[in-house]
Amino acid sequence: NLLPAPPKLVGRDDVVEDVTQRLEEAGTMISFTGTAGVGKSTCAESTARKFFERKPESRFVWILQAETEASLRESYLQILSEFKAAIDLKEHPSTQDVASRVAKVLGSKSLEWLLLFDNVPDDGPARFRNWFFPSARDLGTGRIIFTTRSSRLEDDVLFERTYVHRVALEPLCVEDGAKVLVMNQADPVQRELEAGRELTQRLNGLPLALSIVRKVAREQYGVQRPLSAYLEEHQQGAGDPDTEDEISRVLAQPFAFIEKHDGVDSTAHLLASVLPCFAPDQLPMRLLRLCANGDVKAVRRLEVLGILQPEATVDVLDDSEEEFYSIHRLLQESARGRMQVNVAHAVEKMAEAMSVFRAGDSATWKAMAHLVSHTSHLYDMVRQTKAENGETEYTKVVDLLCDGVLSNTGEYFRVTFDLQSAMKWCSVTLEMQRSVYGLD
Repeated sequence: NLLPAPPKLVGRDDVVEDVTQRLEEAGTMISFTGTAGVGKSTCAESTARKFFERKPESRFVWILQAETEASLRESYLQILSEFKAAIDLKEHPSTQDVASRVAKVLGSKSLEWLLLFDNVPDDGPARFRNWFFPSARDLGTGRIIFTTRSSRLEDDVLFERTYVHRVALEPLCVEDGAKVLVMNQADPVQRELEAGRELTQRLNGLPLALSIVRKVAREQYGVQRPLSAYLEEHQQGAGDPDTEDEISRVLAQPFAFIEKHDGVDSTAHLLASVLPCFAPDQLPMRLLRLCANGDVKAVRRLEVLGILQPEATVDVLDDSEEEFYSIHRLLQESARGRMQVNVAHAVEKMAEAMSVFRAGDSATWKAMAHLVSHTSHLYDMVRQTKAENGETEYTKVVDLLCDGVLSNTGEYFRVTFDLQSAMKWCSVTLEMQRSVYGLD
């Protein structure tokens, strides 16, 4: 489930080559660690693609969303679905049981496999260990890559005498940062290179921030010397390039750009205002299009500005392909702080997206699987915004959330025999209804 084309990398070639070479040995586990926005996922995905392309006829690579137990469990189930391998969910298997089933299925194939666990929780391996393979024997001919901000995912922290090799990614040097900033310029003039170097120093070489600057500058100032114009405008009042405030200001710029140039009534602004309501990964184009009131150009607008990043294309409904997107967690946090989050619109459009689900029609289940992974985030946002909305408005949102989202989520898990999850969402629905209407 890799992207059709590898992401562009600058300053990481040696790291990717070294790790890819290590992965030639079966049982190898690698963790990419570093601060948020340093490029862990991009580097890991480039490594995974390079590993795959060396023997594409005999290798299997899959990216798993490991930020929460629910998202990782769903990723495991996707692998089982890919191989048409069943697991009896009626027996209430734990996430680790599902992981063990994945290991057995992969081990039964004549494949060299690599699993990329993206965004392992930052609080260390304690929780994650319960979601992972129960034994080092499950690795077999496999390889593992992790990405995490935690420096503790290393050595024998997961299994005795089986080691995770940690690769700590550092910010880009000045010259590599400048290359990122002039990436789309065919023949950058010296003034642009100098601006690129100064901006890299101010942003501490953080790849995510540099990428945002490049895209916003190009949109705002055009193709003729955009970095010089950007730097000139932002000279006054600029903070220390090593401070978090400077980077936070840059991460807020795509949203400020939309407000200024598209307007707060635009579909691009409307779409940006709902992104904090969903999980940051595996955002289906159909859901994004609904949130933008059918305006595909709004989705492309957010992609051009670096807010949305394309993910792999997947078959979901009637053998039709669906585009998927993600938003970096730092950008999602920036949107939450910068914009007035439109929770009511997010609930309405998620309910509309889920309306195609039919319990008796298994052809609709795969599309639904990519929606239920966002239910927890949406539910949490509704609960958090109770105090911000009047009682009447909150009641309307809760009614639609329960009828159109939570109940459908519970029904999906029921018909797919994940009865543990079905019971959870049934209880959550009743609890939320009682919070509004009382016990009766």
